[in-house]
Amino acid sequence: MLAGDGVTVHVTVPPKESCAIGSYTVTIAGKGMTPQVVKLKRDGTITNVFFEDVTGDGKRDLVVFVSSSGSGAYGRLDIWEWKRERFHGGIVADLMPDQQTGYRGHDTYTAAGGVLRRRFPVYRDGDANCCPSGGVAAFRWNPASNVWVRE
Repeated sequence: MLAGDGVTVHVTVPPKESCAIGSYTVTIAGKGMTPQVVKLKRDGTITNVFFEDVTGDGKRDLVVFVSSSGSGAYGRLDIWEWKRERFHGGIVADLMPDQQTGYRGHDTYTAAGGVLRRRFPVYRDGDANCCPSGGVAAFRWNPASNVWVRE
């Protein structure tokens, strides 16, 4: 459960569902508001949930990070933004083609101080999946233009 600004958020996975593929439920409630319940599909495991203003509008957003099953552990974000007295799902753009050089998943996301960040190891030609040798790529998300900016 996450809480802040008078709102509580529960993100749950059905107890008998596979960890690899299935669904998750987001329940958002607050004083004086009708609870909002949304069930979403997922391809992977929920690895982190943030309740932080990452869109820059002064209101907390719900950010759910799903890591795909398999050796790549490719990351995906679901962002819920507060608009018109409800949370609405939003889409975070993927990396631009030139930012994907050496990308093979293993994403790590953080949200702190109003900034959403993404990091992943960079692979060079010939690198095994276990052993990236190209360092780490780091980006921050610009919500105004919905693009990832290299740090």
